[in-house]
This record gives sequence, C-alpha cells and structure tokens, in this order.
Amino acid sequence: MSIIQDKPVKITDEELQELKQLQQNKQDLIFALGELEYEKLRLDTQKQILEAQFSKVAQMEFELSQRISEKYGDNKIDLKTGNLESIIA
Repeated sequence: MSIIQDKPVKITDEELQELKQLQQNKQDLIFALGELEYEKLRLDTQKQILEAQFSKVAQMEFELSQRISEKYGDNKIDLKTGNLESIIA
C-alpha cells in the first residue's frame, strides 16, 4: 500500500548532480565506442585493400618467376647482381 504525500519527494541537489554526471559519462562512453567501431570498420576496409594488393603482387611475382624459369631454367638468382647460379639437386 502506498502512502500519499502532500509534498513531492525530491532527491538532494548532490544526488541530482551525481546522476546527471553519470548519465553524461555514459553518453561520452557510448560516443567513444561508436568512434572506435567506425575506426575499426575503416581499418578492416584498409586491411582488405592491402590484402588484395598483396595477392596481386604475389601473383605477379609468381608469373615472373615462371617466365624466368622457362627462359633460363631452374636457377637461383642473385638479386643484387642478376647473376644466375645453378641449383644442384
């Protein structure tokens, strides 16, 4: 059973300030989480782009390696000089 009071019950000014501050803190954290999710999405997109570029470069390297092998046979290449060294099997 509730008691009807003639005067409205009110929290203290300090409690009201504390409640407002907590709500503001919560809003700030929600905003920060949103920014973090946006940054994560941007980084995921950038990662996908770099992975695609890496795959393309790896494919180009493989194709060049195939062309060189067809032209010169299976040899080891000195990347400083371009000299070919026989691979002893």
